[in-house]
Amino acid sequence: MTTDDWFVGSASKRIGSRAWVHAIGFRSERALLALVACDIDDVATIDLTAITAHLSLHPIETVEVLLVASGIQDAIGYRSITPNAQHQVIHAMVDAIVDALTFGCPATIRVTPHALQWRKFDEHPIATLTLHPQPQQIDTTLHQQLTRDCGEPVLIMRTASLTNGWDTTAIAAQLTACSAIPVSTVTWRHQDNCWVLCFNQTPLAIIPGTLASTPDWPHHVVASRPHYALTANQSASTRRFLQEAHRDVNHD
Repeated sequence: MTTDDWFVGSASKRIGSRAWVHAIGFRSERALLALVACDIDDVATIDLTAITAHLSLHPIETVEVLLVASGIQDAIGYRSITPNAQHQVIHAMVDAIVDALTFGCPATIRVTPHALQWRKFDEHPIATLTLHPQPQQIDTTLHQQLTRDCGEPVLIMRTASLTNGWDTTAIAAQLTACSAIPVSTVTWRHQDNCWVLCFNQTPLAIIPGTLASTPDWPHHVVASRPHYALTANQSASTRRFLQEAHRDVNHD
């Protein structure tokens, strides 16, 4: 699943009147990966086989889809909407994934302790992934602020970090100040009930599709903060997080 020729693209689609689905697509000659963040708090109830079935209708190779909830307070409940609305959600996700993979281009990546950003070589942003600790409130206002600062789309994800918070208004300056590295390697593997992604030398561990108990406490993402070693306490909390998430998945 590695090659020196990786293309990165992104796309966003509206779901309902207030929610969105955002996708980042990673494409090489041998593998396709779609990282999808959506404003749905019970993503575990979404049948991934329905997404892959719809994707098979398009002239693209098999796609590995990692679906996570954004944890935003305005997220909708998938089980609470009508079957027709659920079908529209699936189509929005598929359309975002196809567009993100179709319109990708060679890219660079920037890494900070709280975000990863991909840009075209002309410096135009492709997508930004921001990592938020559990105590930090995620709402529409924050998402709009990050979008203004970083460009569209911004994929918001929560982490297992116990950090109380960070200055979200500084993220754009931090991304500008750090070095841009061409995306040369993208790998992923399934490990310990989660997916481990690696962009060049930057690892990201993701638990996709895990049911959120509330929008403010979604058990779905654990990220080893890029280029920063976890402390002993953080490592212990990460192990507990994985155990709890695994128990929740088995129970549900």
